Amino acid sequence: MVASSVRTFAEEDTRPLKVFFQDEARFGRMSNPARCWAPAGFRPIVPIQRVREYTYVYGAVCPADGDSFPLILPSTDTETMTLYLREFSLFYKDHRI
Repeated sequence: MVASSVRTFAEEDTRPLKVFFQDEARFGRMSNPARCWAPAGFRPIVPIQRVREYTYVYGAVCPADGDSFPLILPSTDTETMTLYLREFSLFYKDHRI
């Protein structure tokens, strides 16, 4: 795989090659009202509104040396993926990725 990737770069490009694997993940919470303690004879009033709050982590890791590049972003879509790839390529501008 690496050999075929190297052939996609121009011959005069002598920057070192660095192979990364990329993925994204969602972290967050969903509120879910549950049982609670209350004095005998008292029924607590709990408003129910399901709340979903998430944050997304984009990351890439180079298995050869463990180098990684994560970004925490507010959503996952084409725009944020483009932002991630732009920042990633700027950070590793001295390498062929």
